[in-house]
Amino acid sequence: MFNKVVVQNEAVDVLNDLKIDYECYDNNYYVVDAIESASGLIYNAVKAGVSIFNLINVEDVMIRDDRIDGSCYKLDSR
Repeated sequence: MFNKVVVQNEAVDVLNDLKIDYECYDNNYYVVDAIESASGLIYNAVKAGVSIFNLINVEDVMIRDDRIDGSCYKLDSR
């Protein structure tokens, strides 16, 4: 969908720690390749011990006006 991600200045330390490349857009914003940022976050999370489950459904449920409201998201590796 989007080839680039815009990151605020406060997140540059995270990008540096995870060795994700970025380019300066202006004084407070940086541009990151979307695929590199997603794969870098996933790679480093898994190396730190996080388990990621593929092909699962997550139900986002809210109670609004005394009734259940929400939607279903399908998460997969695509």
